[in-house]
Amino acid sequence: MKDYTGKRVVFIDDDNMNLMIVCRKLEARNLTVDKGYSMAELFELLKTNDYDMLFLDDMMPVMTGTEAMQELKKQSYPTPIVVITGNVEHPNARENYMSAGFDEFIPKPVRDEDLDRVLDMFIG
Repeated sequence: MKDYTGKRVVFIDDDNMNLMIVCRKLEARNLTVDKGYSMAELFELLKTNDYDMLFLDDMMPVMTGTEAMQELKKQSYPTPIVVITGNVEHPNARENYMSAGFDEFIPKPVRDEDLDRVLDMFIG
């Protein structure tokens, strides 16, 4: 497992258990991890923090991860945005999320090898 000391990420998910599990996995790689339960919290965090990567759940109340990502892309937000979702029943789920504009896709339950692949890809 790589050491990402000095790198900061955020994970947004409305499910406390998902937040706890994924944040532990990220922290095990020595990442500084901020978390939130809504996209409103994400936008507040972005006002005062710089991130190396954003991890967003898609199936969120009020504003989905896809809507938040598209808003950030409109603002030319430069940081990679990765969807972490349990919405994987459709055989083209990954392609659908990628064509929507996400930089990468991780299915739930989150596996260490998927996290490592995406971290290596963007903040290596």
